Amino acid sequence: QGDFGDFGADWYVSVGSAIVLTMFLSIFTPQMTKMAYYARSSFLQYWDRGCRSASRHFITQKAAQHDLEELYLGPQVELEELYAGFLNQFFVTLIFNAGMPILTIIFFLYVVISFSFDKFTFLRLYRLPPAFDETAALATTSLLHYAVILHCFFALWMYSNPSIFEQNDYINVDEITGTPTLTPYTTTSFIPL
Repeated sequence: QGDFGDFGADWYVSVGSAIVLTMFLSIFTPQMTKMAYYARSSFLQYWDRGCRSASRHFITQKAAQHDLEELYLGPQVELEELYAGFLNQFFVTLIFNAGMPILTIIFFLYVVISFSFDKFTFLRLYRLPPAFDETAALATTSLLHYAVILHCFFALWMYSNPSIFEQNDYINVDEITGTPTLTPYTTTSFIPL
């Protein structure tokens, strides 16, 4: 149990803003790790060549062929981490975006930036992956419809909070125009902010 029993204004200020900040930072954190590893690998290769540019013929400081190959091959791609990061972003976005639509934009940025960095690192950093079959992709896509169901339930819960649509959030048209506006239900009309 936490301090909030419902999705009220205080929840959005304290918890909602923390979720948005965490989701935004999780766009860049894995990419910075990949780029740091790429920079480290490039520096070690440059240092091994005696601080010379890569040419067809260079002298290495490695004594064994195995050590030289390990220097240039790079790490194995962690496909399960990539799928886990995507599922995390997708589920959190769909669960909370009814009340915080900025998460949709953050998820779009995550997909575009992750695709770009993953494409670069697949080509420049990682060694050739083992032959994966479609099992991981099918398992991931089979979970996506649960996020849609959760989205519907959380949207109903968020929109059912009466403090979200309070009467104080409306402008009285009669006070601004000076002429009374009559409707079948009320004697004054209101425009939502």
